[in-house]
Amino acid sequence: MNIRTHTHLNCTFSGSLIEDLIPSDSAIADHPALPIPHEDGLPVAGSSIAICHAGPFANGPPSRVHGGLIAGIFDVIGAVTARFAGRRIVTANLNVNYRQSIPTGTDFVTLVSARLTGERKVKVDMLMCDVDMTTLYADSSSLFVTPKSLTTVTR
Repeated sequence: MNIRTHTHLNCTFSGSLIEDLIPSDSAIADHPALPIPHEDGLPVAGSSIAICHAGPFANGPPSRVHGGLIAGIFDVIGAVTARFAGRRIVTANLNVNYRQSIPTGTDFVTLVSARLTGERKVKVDMLMCDVDMTTLYADSSSLFVTPKSLTTVTR
């Protein structure tokens, strides 16, 4: 009996300026969900990119990445990027728009931008696409907050 083990998900994470990573002629360069500085004037507190690979056990529909795993990727990578802003946070809200299914066994990219919206809040916008940045798989907006219990110092 031959038993093979597979990793469900591998991600390589890098804190980089997203604007420097997207070619200007890319199909997603002007996408409204792209996590770069927005018109609302909120400063970008942190941005990152993750190159991910979903193995064969990440299936939802046959040969496609499970939607719950996609939401989980957005949650974890969004939280790590929000931590770049120097905040101890928890997820308050996570909205995911599924645009196109991701084939298992392929690499894909998650782009993340975190913006401070208050003393305890970090708004995070995310985009998931193929490595060529031509196909949009999903986008997400989320809110991470610092619980009041972590903002007060007890002695």
